[in-house]
Amino acid sequence: MCQAARELLGLTQLEFSKLSDVSKKTINDYENQKVEPRGRVVRALREALENRGARFYRSGEAIGVLVSRTQAKHDGVGAGP
Repeated sequence: MCQAARELLGLTQLEFSKLSDVSKKTINDYENQKVEPRGRVVRALREALENRGARFYRSGEAIGVLVSRTQAKHDGVGAGP
C-alpha cells in the first residue's frame, strides 16, 4: 500500500525518504517485502504520505489508497493534457 501511495503521489523513493526521514534502503526493503517496519517508521511513512494527500481506507478485507486529483495536480502528478 505504501508503494502504491508513493507512486500515485509521484514521489521517488529518495524524495519519500527525505519527506519521511526514513532511509531510502528501509523504504526499498519494505516495498520489496524484505522487512516489515514498526512503530516510528510506520508512523513516519504514513504521515509523510497523508501530508501529501494520500488517504488510506479499509472496508472488510479490502484496503486501498486514494489521492485527490487536486492534490496530485498541485504536486505535478497527472498534469497531462
